[in-house]
Amino acid sequence: MGVDIPMLAEAQDVFRVALATTEAVAYDPASGRSVPKEAADRFDIRSQIVLAIHPHTGPAWLLGMHQCSRARVWDDDERALIREIGRAVTDSLSSLLAQRDLQHSEARYRALVEGTSDLILRLDREGRITFVNHQVQDLLGRPVGSC
Repeated sequence: MGVDIPMLAEAQDVFRVALATTEAVAYDPASGRSVPKEAADRFDIRSQIVLAIHPHTGPAWLLGMHQCSRARVWDDDERALIREIGRAVTDSLSSLLAQRDLQHSEARYRALVEGTSDLILRLDREGRITFVNHQVQDLLGRPVGSC
């Protein structure tokens, strides 16, 4: 897998395991998977459950819940809950990222259109002017609304 994950090696392993499935992955006494030693020692994590989130645009994210007070076994209801939370996060994150991409695209478009010395205008099917850049306005000597 050619994914560059900028985090500790143990955390990368957790992410890779989660990316390999669409299911929540438990690190608990029943699963046979142990919480990575560094995370267990550094953050006192005794068990965890993780799920890869795949927004419609952009890289995957990792959703996780940790149990710090004691080791626990994540039951079927808790696994279903994290999957449901994952679906909601995926939908919300996808919308947010799509909106952000659209805003960046619009900013690049405006910079291009307004930064050129060329005259740019857009007409609708009836031949009415629907957009002009500042260069057209300067040439005509009137604002966009008057065109």
